[in-house]
Parts: sequence; C-alpha cells; structure tokens
Amino acid sequence: MGLGIVSGEVAYVARLLDRSEVRLREALRRARSVWAKSAPALRVLMALTIFLCGLASVYGAYDIFSSVLENANIS
Repeated sequence: MGLGIVSGEVAYVARLLDRSEVRLREALRRARSVWAKSAPALRVLMALTIFLCGLASVYGAYDIFSSVLENANIS
C-alpha cells in the first residue's frame, strides 16, 4: 500500500513496481504449474518447507530486533 502511494509521486518507483510485477507473475505461474504436477506427498513437503522457512525468518527478525532493543535500553 505504501509503495503504491510513493509510486504515484516517483516515476522510478512506479517503473520498478511494474517490472517486478511482471517477474513475480511469471514466477507464480511456474510455481503453480509445478504444484499442479506434484504428487500429494511432495506437496506436503513443499508446504512444510515453506512454513518452516517463514517461521525461521520471523524468529530471526525477532531475535535481531529484540537484541537491538535490549542494547538500546542498556545504554
């Protein structure tokens, strides 16, 4: 939402968003075709992998930000 507002004011951001949308749509189209051709067991493994990667990313961000905030309160 915020990038959409900025892109209304800055032409460079608008062009960047337009190019990235085309690439993202193509990647999602390929991923959808792989998903459709995959066996159910492989789908479960892919979903579990995506979930665990997302969980690890959230935990990593939490760990970084909590240590930054902890160090900021000590000073």
